Amino acid sequence: MELNDYHIKYAKQWLDISIDALKSLHKKNRKEGFIQTSTNRTPPQDIGLFPTASFQAYSSLFNCNSNDYCKEFDTVISRDDIIKKCINSSLNKEDRSIILCEPILSCLFMFLSLKKNNEFDKNKKLDEIIKLDEIKNYIWKSKNYFYPEVGASPWFLLTLLTCNEYVEKLYNKKIIDKNWDELDALIDNHINYHMARYNTKELSFDPISLIIAICCKIKVDVKIKADKANTFKKSPFFISCLNAIVSQQNDDGSWPTGATISFSKSGDVIQQTSIQITSYLADSLIDYKFLVDCDDNTEKILKIIIPSFRKLAQYMEYTYERVPKTNICGWSSERIKQRNFTETWITAYACKFFYKYYLAEKAYARIQALKELGIDNFVYNSQKNNEHKELWDKIIEPDSILKPKEKINNIIEPIYNKRDKGELIIRPEEKLSFIICGPPGSGKTHIIKAMAKRLGWPLVELSPSQFINKGLELIESRSKEIFNHLSLLHHAVVFFDECDELFKERENKEKEKNEKSETRTILNFLTASMLPKLQDLHDKGNIIFVVGTNFLHNIDKAVRRGGRFDHLILYDRPDEDARKGYYLNNSKDNNIVKASDFARNTKMYDYTQLKTYLKERKDASIDDYIDWCKENASKEIEAAGYKDSQKEAKIKQWQDIINKK
Repeated sequence: MELNDYHIKYAKQWLDISIDALKSLHKKNRKEGFIQTSTNRTPPQDIGLFPTASFQAYSSLFNCNSNDYCKEFDTVISRDDIIKKCINSSLNKEDRSIILCEPILSCLFMFLSLKKNNEFDKNKKLDEIIKLDEIKNYIWKSKNYFYPEVGASPWFLLTLLTCNEYVEKLYNKKIIDKNWDELDALIDNHINYHMARYNTKELSFDPISLIIAICCKIKVDVKIKADKANTFKKSPFFISCLNAIVSQQNDDGSWPTGATISFSKSGDVIQQTSIQITSYLADSLIDYKFLVDCDDNTEKILKIIIPSFRKLAQYMEYTYERVPKTNICGWSSERIKQRNFTETWITAYACKFFYKYYLAEKAYARIQALKELGIDNFVYNSQKNNEHKELWDKIIEPDSILKPKEKINNIIEPIYNKRDKGELIIRPEEKLSFIICGPPGSGKTHIIKAMAKRLGWPLVELSPSQFINKGLELIESRSKEIFNHLSLLHHAVVFFDECDELFKERENKEKEKNEKSETRTILNFLTASMLPKLQDLHDKGNIIFVVGTNFLHNIDKAVRRGGRFDHLILYDRPDEDARKGYYLNNSKDNNIVKASDFARNTKMYDYTQLKTYLKERKDASIDDYIDWCKENASKEIEAAGYKDSQKEAKIKQWQDIINKK
């Protein structure tokens, strides 16, 4: 699959269309929820809304992070006995009651998650809104359907597992009374049954039942193997199951009908629609971890499933309906397909699918971009990582005047806090980019690496060699390629290290172009082309990107202005306080006098030299630092735009260094 953002944009476009379509099926009165179909029949008078349609719609909108309907949902569920009335009046009552319980529990869970950050009309306790005993009573009315024999559809079992998942999250209780290992074995029999028929090319192979079975397996696998979650999803057998499934998708993107599900003596059945089937599969496969990992297993799954999702997305595009003379649009079941007709529950499933499809495209593009940029098999640790926090905390503030570590920490702290709370998907609250400048050996690269580890994000390091590795004549096209890869990233830190020549002041380039090599001449053309690329990267706000340089004042003013880089940070070599701190942190004793002697004997040393001196008492050369102070220091702090008081104090410190040399 090609590496660009076309499919991401396509998925996002249809996600937005599906959300708008679902909203077009909304009744404006807060108490009426959503219409059942575009024929707009009147809902039951005693409750005033269509239960299945409304709760599926609320669930889908909350799932897509659309909280516009939170206040309305709060009003609906706060009405007396609303859930009981809904289930009793729904077509899904009696032995079908679990079908309605699932979206009710789903949207209740997501509603409460969104409610933490919002104000609403009502504040009833959870057990006053939905009583657990009532939910269990409704669910177990059709108990005989939940543990099907091998060969029958395990769809009800999947619904039960989903309900149990939400009940555990909401009430910290369970509704499944079967031994989980026994349940796991039952699901294995389902999967093996269908895979055996697939491998022997039997006509009785049912890919739809296999889809539902592996969705069940994933849920049970996480439940009984919490310490090794998703063991099944990481197995070669799971990949074989996926390949078997996608091979059976129809050419137009739809799915075969699969096994019908009978409910009662009347013989009425359910045949699941293509969008419903794929929505189950997408929901089980695509989780937020895919957006932060970059590993072979995730890539394998996405490589198999994304072409299938793309085919269904095109099928949904072809079957999208706009009802004439109304603002209503959306989809209806292809099993009973009618022109100029939409159904809310089908449109709700379309929202859920397009949301997960959008995440899948973003995850796959990110993995491919990271691999192209040299990052492979990076697995995000969602737990609070004390090791990386300790690494960050051990970095000593190098400069008591400018305090660059403190500044970087303040910039990144909101992301640290979210990460430590266990949040996976973190978009920077502000567009975060900065140039870090300072003399050679000051520790610029080290602190950026530590920052990336503290975040738990991959660090993409770019050097001039990566821009010229296809030859000088292709340097411009190579830079476009690199920035195209960068534009597909999120949850990543990008560090342009020693890339001064790419961003150098254009006037200086003109002066030097006849004095340097062919490389210098080629690089003359890059600064102008870099400006829009940096602007686009900054405006996306998806990543943190940093330029490291020894000579900020030589960076083109158009590059370092506020619209492209949010912060300019000067990172000097460790001053006296920092050298004392280095000794106390790295030596075997805690002697303040020895620390002072160490600091006095290592004036102007960089961190590598401090380490050598601590072990070997070997003096180091400081000439390069003295040269930097004489020729560049005052220009650097001026270019970085520090306050006058800081500039004066820092220039005085540098002057003292030069005079005492």
